[in-house]
Amino acid sequence: MGLTGFVLAMAIGTMLFQGYLNAADLDGKIEGAFSTDPCFNPLQDAVLERRIMTLKESQTLTVILAANSTTGCQATVKIQAPNFESSEAYWTRTVKVPPMGEPIESVWVLLPRGTGTFKIAVSTNDLKNARLQRGVSVIDILGYPASWLQVFIIAGLILGPMLSLPWWFDRLRLNKPQA
Repeated sequence: MGLTGFVLAMAIGTMLFQGYLNAADLDGKIEGAFSTDPCFNPLQDAVLERRIMTLKESQTLTVILAANSTTGCQATVKIQAPNFESSEAYWTRTVKVPPMGEPIESVWVLLPRGTGTFKIAVSTNDLKNARLQRGVSVIDILGYPASWLQVFIIAGLILGPMLSLPWWFDRLRLNKPQA
C-alpha cells in the first residue's frame, strides 16, 4: 500500500509540474507598432496569482501600468481570456495612469470554464499586436486533467468488481482452508 501511495504521489506531482511548464511555455511579450508618445503603451506587466488552478477556484490577474511622461494619461486595458469568466461585465477597462512612471494596478478576477492549458492576453490602447501573454493550466478538483479522468472511468468499468470491497471479501472467504 505504501509503494502504491508513493507511485501515485509521484504521478500527481509530475502531472502538476508538467501543467506548470505547459503554462509557462505560453508566456511572452508580443511587440507591435511603436510610437514616440509616452502613453502609447503603458503596459508593464501582467501577473497571475497561480500558474495551476482547479476548475472551481478563481484567481486574480493584476495588470501593472506606468506612463513615461510628466503628465498622466488614460489607457484602455483589454483582457482576452476566452476560456474564463470575469468579475467584470466587460473585458475592457479605462484606467487613469499617473505621471512619471509611477505604477498603477488594475485587477481582474478570473474563473475558468473548463480544464486544459490556456493563454490569457493583455493589451492596452486597442493595440492588436502589442500585448503580454500569460499561460495558466486548469485541472479538476482531484488534480487530474480531463484526459486522465477518461482513463480512470474506463479502468473503473473494466476493473470495477475487483475494486470493490465485497469482491475481495468473497475471494478471501473462498481461499480459506476448510476445517
